[in-house]
Amino acid sequence: MTLAYIGKWGEREACRYLKKQGYYIEKVNVRNKVSELDIVGFKKGELIFVEVKTRHIKNAMLYPIFETINDNKISHIERGIRIYISENYAILKRRRIKTIRSDFIFIHYKNSFLGFPKKVEIIWKKSDMENEFS
Repeated sequence: MTLAYIGKWGEREACRYLKKQGYYIEKVNVRNKVSELDIVGFKKGELIFVEVKTRHIKNAMLYPIFETINDNKISHIERGIRIYISENYAILKRRRIKTIRSDFIFIHYKNSFLGFPKKVEIIWKKSDMENEFS
């Protein structure tokens, strides 16, 4: 299995998880000039952008998954979000979006009997800051 396969698997698991929480998944892997946004979703006037990080449970102890998020990564994501909002402003207004949030979902997995990933846990780190959309 390649890292790309594991990454896509993690994004699918994150989408399933968000749908169970009542979110509609608008887009996955949105690319623009400066970044790629893993998941764009919304629920009752709330627009969320989710960065997904997937790690094998063995590596999680050696390299904590939270350390993959640094100021440079956050700045990169924020620039991508600003571009997405400017390119989709009219659609977002029609959807009556009131707040915007940028979250992280961390997924730990282990290999199943056949060698495919098997989810161990999902950690949803909601942003402490919500921005109003106007």
